[in-house]
Amino acid sequence: EVGAGITMASLQQELIRHEKSFPIGLSGIPGMGYILTGGISPLSRSQGLAIDQILKIEGFWGNGESFKISKPTVSSNSESKLIWRGLCGAAPFLGIVTKITLKTQPLTPLKIWQTFLKKEQLEEAIHQAENWPNSLSLQWFWGNKIKVYCVEACDMSLTNKALNTFQSEFPCSESLQT
Repeated sequence: EVGAGITMASLQQELIRHEKSFPIGLSGIPGMGYILTGGISPLSRSQGLAIDQILKIEGFWGNGESFKISKPTVSSNSESKLIWRGLCGAAPFLGIVTKITLKTQPLTPLKIWQTFLKKEQLEEAIHQAENWPNSLSLQWFWGNKIKVYCVEACDMSLTNKALNTFQSEFPCSESLQT
């Protein structure tokens, strides 16, 4: 269970103590709004969006009435499904969310490889990444330079052929093991 005011950094620190993970983004600063409005992460290809991990939402509707809603099942009635769909993505506009219950994953090692690319190389990098397995994602920041991150959820003893091909085609400026 996560209460309002939590940051992704504090959520991650707590989950690590229990050998669990959650698909947070590249910054530890965002809070519950990151989760409630989608939440894309380097792990989204393999674990889904942050919003997909919500199991229960608690709070108050705009009229002051409290709610406590669990993720509907296949057998749930259509009203429950519609309310859930409304809250997942629009909750900050419909009421005040005070607590959410999240599904977590076992803590998985990540391999992170980073480099700088020229803008001409970014198109090819994106094209390659579209064919990668779900365990591997491409992230980039475009500022004065284009910094590219390849993030792989992996068993560190295995190597990913797609990442190896990418690394051989683009120069490596930094490599991290996390």
